Amino acid sequence: MKINKINNISNNTVNRGFSLAEVLVSIGIIAIILTVGIPQFRISRANQELSVSAKELKANLEYMRVLAVKLGDPETGETAPKIQFDNPDDRSLGYRLLGKNSESLRKAQLSGGTYINAESVSGEIEFNPNGSLDIGDSYVTMEVRNPLLSKYYEIQISQSTGMVKLIEH
Repeated sequence: MKINKINNISNNTVNRGFSLAEVLVSIGIIAIILTVGIPQFRISRANQELSVSAKELKANLEYMRVLAVKLGDPETGETAPKIQFDNPDDRSLGYRLLGKNSESLRKAQLSGGTYINAESVSGEIEFNPNGSLDIGDSYVTMEVRNPLLSKYYEIQISQSTGMVKLIEH
């Protein structure tokens, strides 16, 4: 009697697993998700890098303006810190923050194809001791762009006050 019970138990036990069709359907679904997801991920990452680069440039401009007011000499009109682009012809490389004696305070590198379009800037931006800029226009405009995106950021610096404004387009 005991032998029959053991045989019945072993006959009722079925090895379970995935069939070939189930595995192929699962792989197909994963392939479709990846096909749709990877381009979206690239666009999302480019969007994030663009946003970070624009906000970092705005923060660095504001920081340099504060340093110019703090360290500049209004008596002599000597300007203090400035932002110098690594290569005025290729703004995708980045820029450096230079102190009063042109010592390098910080270097900012642009990433992910992001670049700065600043035709009204001739290689560097220098604030006066009162926080203003020495330029002929009423404001300086720079665009921070990424070739993967139609969206871009515009940074405006007021000539008279030196105030920095970030506009998303």
